[in-house]
Amino acid sequence: MRSPVASMAVAAILVVVLGTAVYVGVQQAVKIVIRHDSEQTALSWANYFTDAIPNIDNLVKGMPLTEKQIEAIKAAEKFGKVFRFKLFGLDGNLRFVSDELRYGEESTAGKHENKVLGVISSGNSRIELKNGVGVPDRPDVYVEAYIPHLNTGQNTIGAIEVYVDQSATVHYLNRIFTILSIVLALLVSLAFGAPLLAYIAKNFQEQRARKRVEYLAHHDVLTETLNRQSFVETIKQLMRKNSDDFKYAALMKIDIDNFRAINEMHGHNVGDKYLENLVTSICSNIGDDDLVARFGGDEFAVFFPNTTERKLSDFANAICTAANNSIFIEGATVAGNVSIGIKLANNEIIDLDYMITRADLALYKSKLDGGNQHNFYSVELEIQAVKSRKILSALNHGLERELFSLDFQPLIASASGQCVGFEALLRLRTIDGEKISPEQFIPMAESNGTIIAIGGWVLEEAIKTASTWPADKFVAINLSTLQFENDELVSQVSHLIKKYKISPSQIELEVTESLVLSDSVSISRQIRELKALGVTIAIDDFGTGYSSLNYLWNFEFDKIKIDKSFIDALGSGDGRAEEIISSVISLGHNLNMKITAEGVEKASQVKYLAQLKCDIFQGFYFAKPLKIDELPQFLLSDFHSSRIAEEEDKRLNIAN
Repeated sequence: MRSPVASMAVAAILVVVLGTAVYVGVQQAVKIVIRHDSEQTALSWANYFTDAIPNIDNLVKGMPLTEKQIEAIKAAEKFGKVFRFKLFGLDGNLRFVSDELRYGEESTAGKHENKVLGVISSGNSRIELKNGVGVPDRPDVYVEAYIPHLNTGQNTIGAIEVYVDQSATVHYLNRIFTILSIVLALLVSLAFGAPLLAYIAKNFQEQRARKRVEYLAHHDVLTETLNRQSFVETIKQLMRKNSDDFKYAALMKIDIDNFRAINEMHGHNVGDKYLENLVTSICSNIGDDDLVARFGGDEFAVFFPNTTERKLSDFANAICTAANNSIFIEGATVAGNVSIGIKLANNEIIDLDYMITRADLALYKSKLDGGNQHNFYSVELEIQAVKSRKILSALNHGLERELFSLDFQPLIASASGQCVGFEALLRLRTIDGEKISPEQFIPMAESNGTIIAIGGWVLEEAIKTASTWPADKFVAINLSTLQFENDELVSQVSHLIKKYKISPSQIELEVTESLVLSDSVSISRQIRELKALGVTIAIDDFGTGYSSLNYLWNFEFDKIKIDKSFIDALGSGDGRAEEIISSVISLGHNLNMKITAEGVEKASQVKYLAQLKCDIFQGFYFAKPLKIDELPQFLLSDFHSSRIAEEEDKRLNIAN
C-alpha cells in the first residue's frame, strides 16, 4: 500500500505538470488570439487606408505626397490600435513611413524586402508578435502585420506593414485566461484532491484502526491495563536485560471475592464500572516502573521491580480498603472484597512463572481465610498447597471413585432418651486413603462449585438410607447455599421422596444463616415449597452469624440448632452462654419450633439443657457418628432399650 507521503508527492507532481501545461496552453492561446485580432485589425485598417488616401496608386509608385494625402495619412494614424505603418511598392521597396512622412529613407528598409516580396507574391498576410518593453516609441506588446495592398480594382499594387498596439488586449486576455486557469486549477485540484483527501483520510483511519488493534492485542479492552500475555512478555524482556535488577521484585495477585454477586445483583454495566474504579485505585498507588495487568474477569496482577515487604503490605491494605468502600454507580451502592496474594523475591534470581504460581498460592490462602486480606507466600503455604491439590483432586473425582461416604450421628430425644433420628455427616478421603476434615473440604467444594453435585449425592444417599429405617426415625441433611441457585432443589427432593417411597416427615433439611442473609425471593419461595412437601426445615449453627428474629419470622423454620460453641461455653463461669441458650430455647418454643443442641459431651450439659426443656441432644455424650453398617445394630439396641423402658413404665403404673 502506497504511503500518504508518496501519494501526496505524486499528486503534487501531477498538479505541477498540469499547471505548466495550463500555463503554456494559455500563452499559446493568447498568441493565437492576438495574431488573429491583429490580422483583422490590419486588414480593416488597410481597407480604410486604401479608401481614405486619394490617388493611392501614385503614392505606391513613389510620387510626392499631396496635401490631401498628408491629411488622410494623419487621420489614418489615429485609426483604432494602429500607431504606425509603412507602405511598400510592388518591387518590395519602402515608399513611405507614417511617423516620418518621407520616402524610402528608413535605415531598416532592407530588412523588410524579403518579407514584403513574400507577402506580395503569395497574397497572404504575415503577422509577427513583438515585445516592445524597453524599446523607445513602442508599446509593451505590438504586432507587425504585413498585408498585401490591393487597389480599388482588387489588384496587388504593393504591401503595407501595419504596427498594431496589442498591449491592452494582451493584458485583458491574460487576466481572463488567468482567471480561467485558476478556475481550471481549482477544478483539477478538486478532481484530484478530493479523491486524494478521501484516500488520505481512509489511510489515516486504517492506520488508527491498525494501531488500535495492535494496542488491544496487548491491553485489556475495559480497563486499558496490560493483558496477561503482554504483561508476562514485558517483564521477561526486562529480566533478560539485567536479572540482577529484580532481586527484590514482587508479584501481587488481586482477586475480587464477590464480583459474581455484584454482576448478578446490579448487572454487568455496574460490574464493569466497579472494575474500572478498582483499577483506578490500583494505578493511583503504584510507581512509574510498576506494571498492572488484568489476568481474567476479576483477577489482576501487579509487578513491582524493586520493593519491600512493608510497602507491599501498605499497598495491599490500601487496595482492600478501596475495594471495601461503598461507591455509588448508576443508582446502586456497591462494595466488594478482594483477596490478595504476594510473592516477594528476597535477594534471589527470580523466575516470573514461579512468582505467579506462588502469588496464586498466597491468594488462595487469603480466600480460604475469608477474603478481604493479603498473604505473603511462604514454604508453609507450599505444603498447604500440596495438600489442597490432593483435596481438590478428591473433590473433582470423589463421586466417580467413591471417595465420599456418610456417617450418621444419633439424635436423642431429651424426654425419652431414645434415638429419634440421625444427622448425615459427609466424609471424604484422598486417593491414598487420607481422611480430610469437612472444615477443609466443604469450603473448597463451595469455592470450585463441586458442592452442587456432591450435595445432590448426599441427598440421595441419606434419603435412600433413611428409607430403610423405622418410620419414627428421621434423617437431618445439611444443604449448601449453592444448591438453591439452580432452582432444582425442590424437584430433586420431591423426586427422591417418590423414588424411595419415604415419608416427607422423615426428612429434615438444615440451612445456615448465610443462606437467609441473602433475603432472596427465590430462596424464600424454595423453602416454602420444601415445607409444602412435608419436610422439616431447620436453621443450623444458630447464633454464630447475624441472627435475627426477622429471619425466624419470615422463613417459618421448624427447628433451631444451637451451635456447639455455645454448648462448650456452658459452666465456664461467664454466664452469657447460659443466658443465650435459655433465650434461644424459650424463643424457639414460643414460635412452635423444636430445639436441637449440638456438641453435647458432658452430663452437666445434659442436665442444664434438660432443665430448659431442650428437645433433642446430639453429641459424643450419647453416641459418636456411626458408619452405615453400624446402624442396624444401633437401631436394634435402641429398640430393645425402648421396650425395656416401656415395660418399666407399665410396671410402675401397675404398682401405683
